[in-house]
Amino acid sequence: MNQKNFITRRSHSNEATLFINPQKTTIIKKSKKPRMVFSLFIVLLIFSSIIGISAYADDVKHTEKFWLIDKAKTAPIIFIATKGEIQKDDFLTFLLDSDNCEEIGLSFQITSEMESIPTNDDIFQVLVKHNPGYEYTTKAGIVDTYDLGNSFYTQFMFANILSVQEVLKALSQKESFEIELQYSDEGGLADPYLFFDIMTNKWDLSEFKKHLLEAQKKCRYQYFDTEEI
Repeated sequence: MNQKNFITRRSHSNEATLFINPQKTTIIKKSKKPRMVFSLFIVLLIFSSIIGISAYADDVKHTEKFWLIDKAKTAPIIFIATKGEIQKDDFLTFLLDSDNCEEIGLSFQITSEMESIPTNDDIFQVLVKHNPGYEYTTKAGIVDTYDLGNSFYTQFMFANILSVQEVLKALSQKESFEIELQYSDEGGLADPYLFFDIMTNKWDLSEFKKHLLEAQKKCRYQYFDTEEI
């Protein structure tokens, strides 16, 4: 991949930036605030539950449009997850707070066969594209990285939390959500070329709205509290 082949950024004033450019925001990795996603303890529980998503989805054919809705056993999180189009085993996962059925965080996976492995303190610049028509740069931190033998996958998370309506406004009319890790000479940011052989992925959003609203409905009716998952 050509390190200088970066895509020119476009700005549209009538578009909603889903995960904001955090020049005025900081990735919260070890905050002691009692927020759902950013408690370190809860984040680790989230990641252990995301592993279960991967195991559950192994039997799904790559040709299928796969969406998983499930509740973590160890954290107040409902997952709405789909597999990628470029790296097909890597998930884009929306994290719905099952305590209020309204707040959402966003996580994504990247698999790599490189020898060097990033640390949980690394922060990366990410180009985000809501296709068609809108893109921006932001930052993502690492929840954790898991060794797969000949490869590893890293779980990334954006810092901010949005409402269901904000996410639907930004993405319900979009065809896909795409990310690309990028090199930046800004201090404190990690170089993705040291760790990842493929730095981009894209996820189909054509059925996203239906599945998000289904997850919110199940949350409100406490479906996961009455069913054995």
